[in-house]
Amino acid sequence: MTRRCIALSVLVVLCLFLAGLAVSNGKIWTSKGPRGAKGGWLVVDPTNPDILYAATFGPSPQSDPVIFKSIDAGLNWKEITNGLPLRRPMAIGIGAINCLAIVPKSPNVLYAGGSLAGVFKSTNAGEHWEEVNNGVPIIDEYARPDTISSLVIDPQNFQIIYAGTHSIGVIKTTDGGKNWRKLGQGVFSPVKHLVIEPKTPTTLYATGGSQIFKSADAGKSWTSILSKSAVHNYGDISALTIDENGTLYVGTAWRGIYKSSDSGESWSILKRGLPKHTDILHLVINPKTPAILYVVGLPLKGGLVVYRSDDDGRSWSAINNGLPNEVFIWDLVIASSSPNVLYLGTDFGIFKTINGGKIWRALQ
Repeated sequence: MTRRCIALSVLVVLCLFLAGLAVSNGKIWTSKGPRGAKGGWLVVDPTNPDILYAATFGPSPQSDPVIFKSIDAGLNWKEITNGLPLRRPMAIGIGAINCLAIVPKSPNVLYAGGSLAGVFKSTNAGEHWEEVNNGVPIIDEYARPDTISSLVIDPQNFQIIYAGTHSIGVIKTTDGGKNWRKLGQGVFSPVKHLVIEPKTPTTLYATGGSQIFKSADAGKSWTSILSKSAVHNYGDISALTIDENGTLYVGTAWRGIYKSSDSGESWSILKRGLPKHTDILHLVINPKTPAILYVVGLPLKGGLVVYRSDDDGRSWSAINNGLPNEVFIWDLVIASSSPNVLYLGTDFGIFKTINGGKIWRALQ
């Protein structure tokens, strides 16, 4: 056999091997999304479901985190990192963008929270970002601000924003990020999740480890709303969301979903249709029909699954048509102006559904 024939044979075998890697149950999967980057913390423009922002990790652990924007429902993406300090002195980057928030009635205004970076703000739909860290604590010898894990905007006063930090609990601004101050004691760090009651925005809920904390005075004081026995039963809190009526839903590590309709005074478990010992990673509510919920679950036997409930969480069914069998899901978001549109940020890129999860398609 000639060298040319050998080379051609090797090429054919390699192509067949790569094709085999990309096939799952007869369906062909390709890595889609912004520049093939992994991960994806997502936020959708509340007035236009086709405008999407994605904070992603680069293709390697040494890559800088990047924020992308699409104005055509994910067909095309633009990198929007102007003003983000992707490289600090001594080659220490900001690590990751952990959360994104968009002002509901002023969608050109966005906030981003970063690891060892504090908070950044854009007033022109991401074209430029500025650091807004006055009052955010400095935590190390490299003068890096604290890590921001969550951001929530007051639905009645958009100048008021709360941020969950890695080190000092919850901080707050009342002037659109110009100045931040630490709030009251009583909440454990790191604060991974923050939600605010839509109709009573002085009431907030935060998670730290296996605890849920409540503040009824705009963050001045916090109390735990789970007893020690409940903490033992619920396990670590992995997701937290609230509907327009103040109903709380909590996702836990390996113990499913819990619901409270009385501000955390009592809880009921929601498990019909979910495999036993499912780790709930993400939980979102249809804003126009709050009886419809979506979760990302990791069953003990493995394999991430997206589930939907049409009855306030009483029963669940899997909605994985169009998704790879083995994929890590970083985020799940719903378009508030068109709630049949949802996006998944995954290690295979970003997937989208336009029919409430019946079919998912990979974005380019």
